[in-house]
Amino acid sequence: MGNKKRKKNIKIKILKIMRKIFIREKNLIIKKKIRKLKRWNLRKSVN
Repeated sequence: MGNKKRKKNIKIKILKIMRKIFIREKNLIIKKKIRKLKRWNLRKSVN
């Protein structure tokens, strides 16, 4: 029984780490997109 519980905990830890990495990547992509949009808006307002 003890080994099963430990394996489950390891799986949960890995999932949590994966989720953290995924969220961080997503946030970076969103920030890049926002930066691009801002740049486009600046260009439009200048023209």
